[in-house]
Amino acid sequence: MKPWQNDATITHEKSEQPHQQCIFGGWSRMAQPITNFTIVEVGKANIGESHPSRVRADVTLVLNTRGDIKREWEHLRKHDICFLITCKPSTKPGTAYDYRQPFIPQVGLTYIRGCEIEGMLNTDGRVIEEGKRNLCFKLIN
Repeated sequence: MKPWQNDATITHEKSEQPHQQCIFGGWSRMAQPITNFTIVEVGKANIGESHPSRVRADVTLVLNTRGDIKREWEHLRKHDICFLITCKPSTKPGTAYDYRQPFIPQVGLTYIRGCEIEGMLNTDGRVIEEGKRNLCFKLIN
């Protein structure tokens, strides 16, 4: 994917803190940037555990891609598995990847979470079984 640090600093609407935006010099068929991520529910931890029993989130993507890839995204269904990845690269655009060096520091890989699709959301935010709407994810602990 070749994640690089964008030279431009942006300020997020909900935060006054400026942050660097990640840009990608590579390509992967199903990799798409997330435009909005909202945690909807955090379940209580099970007895003897310190992490939540479940976390539900709404994830919004803009599928500005080839038609065949867009159709693949639109055909994801309940119980399909995806991965949410956070990259905070420190390298400038055009920096070559050095295969002799460790991978994670070069790409700025910060977090990886697995998630299970619960369904598509309609314009009212209700889960529907079929249709071409927003995806609703359940994070896997």
